[in-house]
Amino acid sequence: MSSLTIAPHQIDTASISGFAGKIFHQAPLLARIRLQLRSYFSPMHRLVALVPQHASVLDAGCGNGLFLALLAAKGTEGNLVGFDGSWSAIECAKQMQRELDQQGCPANLSFKHREKLEAWPRGEFNVVSLLDYLPSIPIQHQGKVFRTAVDHLAPGGLLLYKHVAMIFDSNAAELVQVQQWARVFDLKIAHQESLKGICCSYEIIGFRKPI
Repeated sequence: MSSLTIAPHQIDTASISGFAGKIFHQAPLLARIRLQLRSYFSPMHRLVALVPQHASVLDAGCGNGLFLALLAAKGTEGNLVGFDGSWSAIECAKQMQRELDQQGCPANLSFKHREKLEAWPRGEFNVVSLLDYLPSIPIQHQGKVFRTAVDHLAPGGLLLYKHVAMIFDSNAAELVQVQQWARVFDLKIAHQESLKGICCSYEIIGFRKPI
């Protein structure tokens, strides 16, 4: 068994932090520390738990690829595709992918550079994730991005959305708007939970696309 393989029941904040330290060991020190700390500031373990073992996943705004790397490490079987507008983040993700390949993890990861309003990778996916992605999009284009996410979902697929409410800015308008868009596209809430972080709170919602 690869040293980078993680059993689903072992995925918690401590194991994710340790995993990030191993998988991104060639990343610059500050980037590596930030990735390790992210496990304690973001409910990554809860997001990973919501993805079925067989699922194909499209991660919009994947950053350095930690979310998809965790899915690969726990044995998720479908294609795992991430894209981001940062060349440096994508290069870091591809380095991490090479590390996983060398450790014998399934080669079902791919990372692509896409500018924020550029066309998304083609295909239908069982899960499309919008994790901290919408706030980076100009507000006049956010509705189009949400629709694009829905269009990339296979029938019965899960749109995984995470909302962050900071102590100084709850950004409640975004959460309300996302819920309104979901109703427009007839998405049903399959999962919803509120979590408290160290300096903020999170709302995780899984919207199910009609079959």
